[in-house]
Amino acid sequence: MIRPDHIGDMLFATPALRMLRTALPDAQLTGMVGPWGEAVWRTNSYLDEIIVCRFPAFTRRRKTSPLSRYHQLQPCAGMLRA
Repeated sequence: MIRPDHIGDMLFATPALRMLRTALPDAQLTGMVGPWGEAVWRTNSYLDEIIVCRFPAFTRRRKTSPLSRYHQLQPCAGMLRA
């Protein structure tokens, strides 16, 4: 599950993570979140790993173009491909 933005969505995802863990006990479950959400999932026992992505789309800084923030996701995308 990749959801680096909303903490409430992360909390509501917990039942789905529990069901995945129950159905696929040997699966590697990784959560990808923004820095502000890391503490929320760090203690989630259904996840094996947390990846922190510094996603800039939800800042109050002025955007240079609508696509510029997504170009900044390239390092995270490369990490996921690996």
